[in-house]
Amino acid sequence: MVYKDHKLYFSSSENIFTILDFSGEVPQQIFQCGMDLLIRMSLGRRCHRLSNSWFVDETKLVVTVTGNVLRVQRMLRPRSGIQSFRVCKVFPKYEEVDSLGDEALLLDLGVTVLVNEVEGLHRNSIYFSGSHGKKKNGIFIFNFETKKMELLQKFDCSSVQLSRARWFLPSLTHT
Repeated sequence: MVYKDHKLYFSSSENIFTILDFSGEVPQQIFQCGMDLLIRMSLGRRCHRLSNSWFVDETKLVVTVTGNVLRVQRMLRPRSGIQSFRVCKVFPKYEEVDSLGDEALLLDLGVTVLVNEVEGLHRNSIYFSGSHGKKKNGIFIFNFETKKMELLQKFDCSSVQLSRARWFLPSLTHT
């Protein structure tokens, strides 16, 4: 689930993608569709296929600077521990994404940012926390173009406050 610009974007355990608008007095559902239906309508099964050697370790929704919604799958090859990512746009139209352009994807926060607005971020890259192989508990960067991953030795995000957890606690009252 991602909350951005008074909108809540989420996918349920039943694979239903929904957008709720919280900008008015009463939240309004502005979009809802099954993810499987979106995939079939736009691409058949092309974006959903994985080779036998990969499995999806984690799936997250991400909202871009322009309001597009991405489904980001972190994939893993269990024997080698190699990780990769597959990114598909799910809203407004389902399609596979092969570049993030001048944006960096902050996976843990579920958003993208323009790299020219945050010093030290690299374009067309995915930043995420976790572990990878023998490297444990750090911030990693995955270059979307080269498909290479590295552990960041130093990453100071205090100037943009990206390191703090975000909690979504809606305050809904009946009138």
